[in-house]
Amino acid sequence: MPLKFVIFDLLSGDGVNLTHEPYSERRKKLELLGLDGPAWTTAEIFEDGSSLFDAVCGLGLEGVVAKSHLSPERSRLGEG
Repeated sequence: MPLKFVIFDLLSGDGVNLTHEPYSERRKKLELLGLDGPAWTTAEIFEDGSSLFDAVCGLGLEGVVAKSHLSPERSRLGEG
């Protein structure tokens, strides 16, 4: 079964930690990179839960990654 890496967030860019920025801003920067290839792609954004649920069920996927568009990343990237 072929695998595809799906990118949904950008935590760092050009050596700058972006985790303090809202997801909506990180997402804009991710989309500007134009990442799409045979084994990777940028995740699709859904505006409502019903559309997302329908897409997940239709594709037979196991789960969902969801976060608020205002949310900063809560990882420890760049802390130290």
